[in-house]
Amino acid sequence: MIFGIKTVNAKEVVYTNDKGMELDIYEYNFFKTLYGEAFLKYLDENTYNQYLDIDFENPDIETKTYLEPNFNLEKNNSRGSYYSTPAKSITIGKVCGALCRIVTTATWLEEPTIKSYDVIGSYLAGPTRISTPYTVAYSSLESNLAETNKYGTNGFGSVVKIPQGTDVVISQAFHYTGTGTVYSTYQHAMSTTTLTIAQKFNISGIGFGGVLDFYDEAYYVYDNMNGVDINV
Repeated sequence: MIFGIKTVNAKEVVYTNDKGMELDIYEYNFFKTLYGEAFLKYLDENTYNQYLDIDFENPDIETKTYLEPNFNLEKNNSRGSYYSTPAKSITIGKVCGALCRIVTTATWLEEPTIKSYDVIGSYLAGPTRISTPYTVAYSSLESNLAETNKYGTNGFGSVVKIPQGTDVVISQAFHYTGTGTVYSTYQHAMSTTTLTIAQKFNISGIGFGGVLDFYDEAYYVYDNMNGVDINV
């Protein structure tokens, strides 16, 4: 009797983070491309397992990034406010396996001075969201899940408390179906605010970042950072 023997090649680990996640070169490049390099140290098993349907060696992936420079505004005429903000970036990515998903990542390049309730979300022009958004704000000290999600007909916004610590990264992922364009935004509170005020927005293509139409006092709290979009 002859038995066939299947040889399984050991995984060649090129990166290990503090959470014990071991990645080979394909996995490393995948998560770096989709989420950004700063996110890699926060990758955990829960997030990794959301991508088990992906061919890491040949992923169907596309990303777009907007980098906001470190600047000081003398006055924002649309809101009559004065503010400054450290540099940060926002990236939108799409990737498909058995399901397609959108990933939006906001990365702080310096530590934010104000750590209050920020909002991250998307406006879907054509596609349909088919899962609950998974939103987490990470830092060197802790991580916070979204406090709440607010939905509109064509999109949503998630309110998340910025954690204490440095190296802040906010990520959001959801599954979708259909074709069209997805617009995503991250809006930072320029002053300490409340969860109630942070929810004072509607979903609109003419809102901040092409997504969040803030009203009442919330209109003067958030920084109106540019959004990003991607065709799906």
